[in-house]
Amino acid sequence: MLEREADQATRGGILADEMGMGKTLQTIALLLAGEASGPTLVVCPAAAMLQWRNEILRFTKENSLQVDLYYGFERKHLSFDCPGRQVVLTTYQTLESDYRREVNKYKVRCQWCERRFLPEKLKYHQKYFCGPDAQRTEKQLILT
Repeated sequence: MLEREADQATRGGILADEMGMGKTLQTIALLLAGEASGPTLVVCPAAAMLQWRNEILRFTKENSLQVDLYYGFERKHLSFDCPGRQVVLTTYQTLESDYRREVNKYKVRCQWCERRFLPEKLKYHQKYFCGPDAQRTEKQLILT
């Protein structure tokens, strides 16, 4: 795992052992042994967030890793400029929600149906589904 972290082409990986195999402890050991630059993001189920935080605090010396929860309404106030090494814990749902919010900034409205699409998807949508020049299939023509 240290080699994967040190390799500039890879910079990380996925640790997907079965439950109870020590993924949390392996990751903590990796964080302490490596020379991480910047925060480390851990994405886990909501039910495991406090377990991750408690395990990090339990197995590390005081102040060797700063643990922050990026979750709920307070997540916008998280600072990533801590002086030491930082671990940011979040959930799959939070990550998806933030991703969708960012993607929505780039969506544009279809002039015919008013739905919003990314620019590349809007071209496809208008070519085959919406508007006067759409090339609809026979089945689409029957349904409209």
